[in-house]
Amino acid sequence: MAMTGAQMIGHERLRQISVEGWSHAHDDSHAEGVLSAAADCYMFLTHSIEAPENCGPLLWPWHPSWFKPSADPRRNLVKAGALYLAEGERYDRQRKPDQAERCRATAARIARTIDDMM
Repeated sequence: MAMTGAQMIGHERLRQISVEGWSHAHDDSHAEGVLSAAADCYMFLTHSIEAPENCGPLLWPWHPSWFKPSADPRRNLVKAGALYLAEGERYDRQRKPDQAERCRATAARIARTIDDMM
């Protein structure tokens, strides 16, 4: 049975923590909105007519070597959703529930978009 979009996003978020080593402390070190800005780069790719490499240098908030777009639009959405979850978790730890909920709602919309692509 295939995973749902929400499951794929959750799995990617866990991978970011366990494989990439992006701990909560690391996420908390970013300025407000940086994680969601990175997520937006991956979302942009799903609607861009340009090659994925063209987005990174213009919008990506970190070193270009960390921008790892996929040729698969669904995979880019999974990464975007996981980054929105990370931003939401960061807002939760800062006790900013409204911002956290907006990030979770965006991740949920992305998950539904992924489901529609299957």
